[in-house]
Amino acid sequence: MSARVYARVFATLLASGVLLTTTTQAQTTWYVDDDALNDPGPGDPLVSDPLEDGSAEHPFDAIQEGIDAASDGDTVLVLDGMYTGWLNKNLTFDGLAIEVRSANGPEDCIIDCNDWGRAFLFDSDEGPHSVVDGFTVAHGWVEYPQSPEDGGAIACLPSASPTIMNCLLTDNVALRMGGAIWMEGSPTIIGCTITGNHTFYHGGGICCSSQSRGRGPHVIDCVICDNWTSSWGGGIWWGGVATDALISNCIIRDNWAAYGGGGIDCAAELTIVNCCLTGNVGGPPGGGGLFCSFFSDVDVINCTIAYNHFHSGARGGGFVCSASDDLIITNTVFWNNYPCEGWLIDGAQATIGYTNRGCNGFRGSEYIWGPGNIEADPLFVDSNSNDYHLAAC
Repeated sequence: MSARVYARVFATLLASGVLLTTTTQAQTTWYVDDDALNDPGPGDPLVSDPLEDGSAEHPFDAIQEGIDAASDGDTVLVLDGMYTGWLNKNLTFDGLAIEVRSANGPEDCIIDCNDWGRAFLFDSDEGPHSVVDGFTVAHGWVEYPQSPEDGGAIACLPSASPTIMNCLLTDNVALRMGGAIWMEGSPTIIGCTITGNHTFYHGGGICCSSQSRGRGPHVIDCVICDNWTSSWGGGIWWGGVATDALISNCIIRDNWAAYGGGGIDCAAELTIVNCCLTGNVGGPPGGGGLFCSFFSDVDVINCTIAYNHFHSGARGGGFVCSASDDLIITNTVFWNNYPCEGWLIDGAQATIGYTNRGCNGFRGSEYIWGPGNIEADPLFVDSNSNDYHLAAC
């Protein structure tokens, strides 16, 4: 065959897609089932179906086996069950852009860490296409000699920015930071419930100390409640150098901190938008709902901050701002925070506009009052049942 004819044949095959099979890999679904029909040891990943190959007929019985078999673009589908043991915790993606997803959501698919280790560690340049979707993670516990000693359920190192979605993270403990989640990268946490977690240092629910100088972490559509810390930030502690960081459309309630903000404790650049901070309790020097410190730059937009409490003195139940470069509050409702709605200290300043200033007032100096502020009962539908919508009247 002449070179010219060979070139024409090659071009025809390339155009028809025949040759693409050598360079394009089909996406694969790998199945995991802890008690499959052919599994001689249900619930024990060390006793497996001898024909186990990750197919629907012969699924793996441990989540890490599915991850190890996968390639970029694949899905690891985890069927209903209780997943325990070493191949079902301390899970690593090793940089793969894959989706690890439960078949039927967190109510039916549980990773139980049995009070030692965490569920997921992201430490290998994972990006937003590395996805965890639809698990309950319970009873994680991390402390020395485990590394890192942070993130009782999930830890994201500086190089990692995965997507965590539709998960329930409960009853996890980190001896240092991030009772449920610790993030130094820029992950996206979306649609998760983070409740009943504890840490002895920063962030009872979430600790963010992102070192990314690009887009900051995003926490979206989450419920963060009933977490506590022996130190700073009952629900969330937020620090680091990342820009464009965001907490959006979240309910942050009934969290407790020995020091700093009960709901959110911030020492960084952060936008908080469309959030409800209620029933949180903070300690010195911070506020019940929100504490801003160390030259943070915080925008609070379209939020409700109500019924938060400062447990150690007369400072702001709604917020305390200390040595902050800029706190801007817009279109936000303050109500019945105790002992007062907000307090500025150490030369901090706040700009407040189109906001209900609340029944207990603001204390301190350097408030800049923008247009549109009112002082009126917001008429919540039913604060006793955590319904902070405004009544139709």
